[in-house]
Order: sequence, then structure tokens, then C-alpha cells
Amino acid sequence: MTVSKVIETMDSLTEMHKHLLQSGLEKKQAIISKDLDSLMRIMRLESKILKDITAMDMMRVAACRKLMLEKGVKNRINTTYRQLMGVVFVPEERIRLQEVHERLESVLKELKNLNDLNQDLLNQSLDFVHFSIDLLISPEDESYTYKHPSNQLRNSNRNGIYNSKA
Repeated sequence: MTVSKVIETMDSLTEMHKHLLQSGLEKKQAIISKDLDSLMRIMRLESKILKDITAMDMMRVAACRKLMLEKGVKNRINTTYRQLMGVVFVPEERIRLQEVHERLESVLKELKNLNDLNQDLLNQSLDFVHFSIDLLISPEDESYTYKHPSNQLRNSNRNGIYNSKA
């Protein structure tokens, strides 16, 4: 009974992470298209999904702890997959546990790759924004031509195209 509860919670975690993966794909498109409204909506949805994942993971930890206690193992830390496989001896349960673990691990790897990609896209967008601002604000570089030193002092306080003090 308890092994099936662990498997059930891991299945639920897999489905929740698939929803998170789907929202990550939507987030990628929102970043690419620079749609801030969609990006904010997706981030709120992700926050809700993460809250649900946290609650489900707590249920998984409790089910694992209960299983370990039923098998006579007192465990004070979170149970690992390897420890679970060490106490599950019914072949069908072992196979189901292994399958659900592999599915969850696969979805988590996809999610990590997508998050890395989204992070890179956001960094590129920020770099572009900083570059654009620097073009507007920074003074024009005229150091490649000769100017008499007395003329340089008069023109040295020139701001860029955009005057932020105005």
C-alpha cells in the first residue's frame, strides 16, 4: 500500500513538472516576442505550480518515510531513490518505481535545459537593453581626431544624445 502511495505521489510530481515545462515553453515564446504581459501571467502561473509541487513533494517525503518505517528502517533524512529500491522487494513494485523515477528524472532534465535557455535569452535581452541605453546616454567618442587642448576643455562635458538631467 505504501509503495503505491510513493509511486502515486511521484506520478503526480511528474505531471506537475510537465505543466511547469509547458509554461516554460510558453515563457520562452513570451521572452522571444518581448510580450511582458504574457511573461508576467506565466510567472504567476509558475508560482502557483511551484507551490503545488512543494506540497506534493512534502507528501512524497511523508510516504517515503512511512514506507521506510514499515520496512524497519529509521531514516532521519530524506529518503533517496536508491534507499527506496533497497527496501522494495516485489518485482512489479520495483519496476513501477523505476519507471516513474525515470519519467520524473527525464522531465526534470528537460525542465533544467529549458530554464537554462530561458535564462540565456533573458540575459541577452538585458544586454541589448543596456547596450541601447549606453548608446543613448554615453558621450560620443571623438578621441580619434586631434583637437587643440584648449578646445577640449570647452566640449568635455557633452552628454550623449539623451540628456538625463533635463
